[in-house]
Amino acid sequence: MRCSTGLPAGGLFRIPFGGDVGGDALIYPSTSTSASTGAGEIAYHSNSVATVFDVHCILASNALKHGTDEQRQRWLRPLVAGEIVGAFATGEPAASSDLAPTAVRTRADRTGDGWVLNGTKQWITNSPVAAFIVVLARTDDRLTTFIVPTDTPASASACLTARSETEVNSLRTSPSPRCA
Repeated sequence: MRCSTGLPAGGLFRIPFGGDVGGDALIYPSTSTSASTGAGEIAYHSNSVATVFDVHCILASNALKHGTDEQRQRWLRPLVAGEIVGAFATGEPAASSDLAPTAVRTRADRTGDGWVLNGTKQWITNSPVAAFIVVLARTDDRLTTFIVPTDTPASASACLTARSETEVNSLRTSPSPRCA
């Protein structure tokens, strides 16, 4: 789904990214801090729209900045252009936002042809409209992020069935359901 907040047309999604993915390629690359400042300015007018920007541009896209060239072109380029929306899944019922490897219960197990993710995530802002969700999972004693397209039949089906217009703290423009 295309981002309809007006942020892409204003160029705000391009600020923290290099030219290789359609970003502004600033001489001094924008960091999460400066992008957070942008989110703060947006929040002055709409906390809901700032949440969409934060998850889309800071969390999901920054995880993709460290992906392979193929992943960056497939997911980050259209995200920066506002052609698709991204989501980031970290929170869990027992761990909340504690990101210690021992606290995160969602596991990723390697199989012969990829990975299987098992666990429950909650407060996944943007997921009802996202093209992909970056999922944080435990792989042995460390944490790893996985790009899960929301149209993946098997691995995303539980999340897709959980999609609802859950409102968190009256953020009606950024629904955040729980996915198991």
